[in-house]
Amino acid sequence: RIIPRTNTARFNITAWLKDKITADNSIDIIRKYASSITFWISEPDKGIYNAMNKAVDFASGEYIFFLNSGDIFTDGCSFDFMNNATTDFIFTSVIMNNKHIRIKSTPPKRLNKFDLYEGICHQATIIKRSVFIEQGKYDEEFKIIADWGLLIKAICLNKKSYTIVPETLVKYNTQG
Repeated sequence: RIIPRTNTARFNITAWLKDKITADNSIDIIRKYASSITFWISEPDKGIYNAMNKAVDFASGEYIFFLNSGDIFTDGCSFDFMNNATTDFIFTSVIMNNKHIRIKSTPPKRLNKFDLYEGICHQATIIKRSVFIEQGKYDEEFKIIADWGLLIKAICLNKKSYTIVPETLVKYNTQG
């Protein structure tokens, strides 16, 4: 499920894929769905946030959403709520895909530092591209918490706006 079904009138969804030259069959899968993919590249990177920062550099849309290899969109997933999007961040929910499928994180009604500490999954976060321009991209020194770092900087320190949408978009693969 590379692209979810959607009725968004305002947004064109662009699929941009980055592969770090893996030994699995990722390239074969990408080629299979090439007609649904706007752009793809396979090259070495220095980790997840380096790859995500490269994607930010290529992105041209108003909003950016990251989906990792192994993660999939939920059945019936729709980005229709994006038709009314205006805030800097849009938080949704994810399902953790492990032995038992369960909700991993449900966005709180009001975001505070404890929610950021507990973690908000980047697969459940849609970010306005202008946030990266104004705040900077992911700090690659934070090997596993650069997404939290960006959220704390943008929302807690610089008062960027956010909306919480009661949608579950992604089944999160815990196998990496």
